[in-house]
Amino acid sequence: MATPSSIFHAARTADNPFAWDVPDANGMFPPSPYDELAVLNWYTSIHYAVTISVGAILVPSMIYMVLFHTTGALLPYKKLLLVCSTSDFFFWLLDSCGQLKVRTIDGVLVGTVAGPAKLLPRWGQFIAASLGVTLVCFTNATLPAQSFYRYYALTRGKTCDKLKTTLILAFPFVVNIAPFALLSISFFESPKVQPGFNYGTVWFKEYPIPLLLILDSRSSWDRAFIATASLLISLGYLGTVYFSYRTWRQLCVYADKYSPKKGTASPVGSVPVLSGGDPADHIDCPGFPSCSKRTTSYRRRNCDNCFRHLGQLDPHSKLASNNHCYCALSSSAQGMAMSCVT
Repeated sequence: MATPSSIFHAARTADNPFAWDVPDANGMFPPSPYDELAVLNWYTSIHYAVTISVGAILVPSMIYMVLFHTTGALLPYKKLLLVCSTSDFFFWLLDSCGQLKVRTIDGVLVGTVAGPAKLLPRWGQFIAASLGVTLVCFTNATLPAQSFYRYYALTRGKTCDKLKTTLILAFPFVVNIAPFALLSISFFESPKVQPGFNYGTVWFKEYPIPLLLILDSRSSWDRAFIATASLLISLGYLGTVYFSYRTWRQLCVYADKYSPKKGTASPVGSVPVLSGGDPADHIDCPGFPSCSKRTTSYRRRNCDNCFRHLGQLDPHSKLASNNHCYCALSSSAQGMAMSCVT
């Protein structure tokens, strides 16, 4: 049977070179392992069991739906949706395996891995924690990419080509290389800023002390990571707001152009929606021979059916590649009409 002296470590070890167990005022250790967060740990274990189980159902289901059931108007966004779904999967996986516990005192962030990843060696836990934190930045970086993708499709009348799509998908990966590298290095180098200091003194009362992940804000590596991550997150939100605003403004222009107050819309002022290089590649809209006053008697549901037909088109057909097909809305206050002009 292990004695307290063999369980606890009063000096640094290979696994914990910057933290060790702290004895009481009499220089004694508890007679048995002790954790002041034992009750909270019981609660969080139940919480993780529920979230891991629910995530194991929802996350793969979302990826399956994106891969095999993305049709209609969402089909051009399939690759972008797949990247977002994949990032959600890895975030769920790393969070489930890591289950980090963190404490911050006096500019020092100390944490430990409580999930299955605690079985990894010291460097493996550092890499896993770095990936988990970087995935938060990665998810944030996908937001402006999605906003730009939608804005491009709206203003060009078509989705991005393969090269632009590849660059958009690569953007979140490339910009997060720096935060991941800085955080990984910081886990190794940050505690060295205070030589001889026992970082176990800033951790909860837990005996024996677990392997600690330490980030000291006094370290230049830690500051570089915080500055880089903060900048990328801020630019991500600003980019999202910018392209969302431009998209909203463009929609306002379209709405104003086809407002009933401006009279009948003409093909000259139409917005390109779908097209085809072949004269036969066009949408035949029954009941809408032209955009004139005679269209005022047609019901809105006919136009809705026409739009529904548009949403079922294959986005990779020639119909979606040119500027020969135009959508025009009538000036009727009682309904809308759509005419395809080739």
